[in-house]
Amino acid sequence: MLEYTFYDNEATGLSRRHDQVTQFGGVTCDASFGIKDSISQFVRLLPYVVPHPTALSVVRRAAGDLCDPSLISDYGAAGNISRFLTPARGTRRVFVTYNGIRYDDELLRTMLYRNLRYPYFNTGRDAIKIDLLSVVRLVVAADPDALVVPRDAEGKMSLRLEAICPANGIQLQAHDAYHDSVATMTLFRLVQEKSPWAIELAMQCGSATRMEELLASSVKTGEPLFSFTSFGTPDFAPLAVMATHQKKYIGLDLRADTFTEDRGRIAEQLYKSGTPFQVVTSNKFPLVLTRAQMLAVKGYELPESLVERANEINNKTALKAACKDAVSLNTYETVNDATNEELIYAGLFSGEDESRMSAFNSAVNWADKAKIGFADKRLRDFSARIILDAVANGDAALPADVIRALALECSEALCRPFATSDSRYTTISRCLEDGADAAWTDWARERYGDHPVFDAAPRAMMKASPAGQIAFGF
Repeated sequence: MLEYTFYDNEATGLSRRHDQVTQFGGVTCDASFGIKDSISQFVRLLPYVVPHPTALSVVRRAAGDLCDPSLISDYGAAGNISRFLTPARGTRRVFVTYNGIRYDDELLRTMLYRNLRYPYFNTGRDAIKIDLLSVVRLVVAADPDALVVPRDAEGKMSLRLEAICPANGIQLQAHDAYHDSVATMTLFRLVQEKSPWAIELAMQCGSATRMEELLASSVKTGEPLFSFTSFGTPDFAPLAVMATHQKKYIGLDLRADTFTEDRGRIAEQLYKSGTPFQVVTSNKFPLVLTRAQMLAVKGYELPESLVERANEINNKTALKAACKDAVSLNTYETVNDATNEELIYAGLFSGEDESRMSAFNSAVNWADKAKIGFADKRLRDFSARIILDAVANGDAALPADVIRALALECSEALCRPFATSDSRYTTISRCLEDGADAAWTDWARERYGDHPVFDAAPRAMMKASPAGQIAFGF
């Protein structure tokens, strides 16, 4: 049985690892778009997260709105969201966002991970994930009469959800996660009606298993593939797929007259505009077309000269080895002094800790949760934060020595609001430097305490210190 889940987040800022989901909305429907389930969760602000004024202005909410005690906690919302995103056994689910795979998905993944829930909700053999914005871009490039394309005041094409939907007769309440999800569902259905080939292709490209098989086969056989990109001018690049490293494949644009064969120089060119070397990640919804699909979609047949060039490139053993080395050098971004959120892909938890996570989530009171000792430092940190959030909002009453021990376990996170403005997460000082207004500043002073950070010169903001713990009463 096939199901579609359309979902969206609103958040406190742009950091996928350190900002917080403030609203999650979603709808699940059957193959005929009959709604089977829905969710809209407005989430209470965590003690150590600072909402950026710009993010608040986008969703038209005041900072104080996020602190309403009637709102569900981050931990409680994560449990509900996890249940919503988990399909019944035997169901194949298609997860659809609008411009969400690289940000919204990772923000949501971090939320689940931080709250001791399974974070890889849209992975696995039976899962398909689609970014509808990429599909819309593909339709506009290949079938320009299928959709009405709005233009901004400068005459430039605008494919933002709040622009493309009204232009095509779809009403929405922009920047509300639930209504954006419903609008995404309606737009998906419209694209399916107008350009069914695009949804068929998206279903294929959204399967990481199928993409892995297709790309791996291209490496082995030398059969060229087409990669659709839409950064700037839309382009269908014919690629000789050279090598792979951990789901990342590197392809050479067959139209390039010259290219380097040095692995270091190849590595420097990856992810840059104008490079003949493209990286295609099998599990990030790459829009990849076979030669037969390219002929059907665009009426384009690869010239024999480029087929011959692909065969020549496929025989360059040294070049293929250099490409493999180059893509491996760009697989992970090294972060100094990584926070525990940034360690999301640093290894699975042990079986023992997995059992402790289950016990933590099923414990009926906070005192029992506080007694569970995790071996992994990430889980000790996260569980302490969860319990202290409950304490801070009056949901849990624990002895002072237990509270203090928990605060020490997660002191790095509790101090984040008072860190310097160049931190990787949003801080009070950054918001002040970015021009926070008096209302936001007054709210922040009341919430975080009368800290020197409010009075110091912006570039002289003090580094995080234990004062952060004091501000929250820990």
